Amino acid sequence: MKTYKVLISMLASERLVEIHENISKFYSDKKADVVLDLLLGRIDTLQTFPNRNPILQGDFGEKEFRKIFQGTFTIVYEVEEERMRILVLTVFDGRRSPDWLEKDLPKP
Repeated sequence: MKTYKVLISMLASERLVEIHENISKFYSDKKADVVLDLLLGRIDTLQTFPNRNPILQGDFGEKEFRKIFQGTFTIVYEVEEERMRILVLTVFDGRRSPDWLEKDLPKP
């Protein structure tokens, strides 16, 4: 079984912090910690079989991004087969309008 190295981009790290802060503000620190742990746990599953998840639809040129879900959140990542590496690009609440997603992903 192949194992990939999972890297979290600076943007994805910032998004995770924002998610944690918002949940802490509107609910509780404990709930924010639980959600963050669930998101990080889901990201860890990408070490094996990362291509099992659907391709993100859109005009990304030659790039192919995939997505995985955790509750209402969507984790967008890129599989770099030649490097045996996963790059997590962004994390967002799927209830938001997808219009802003274009600014988070690399241009074609």
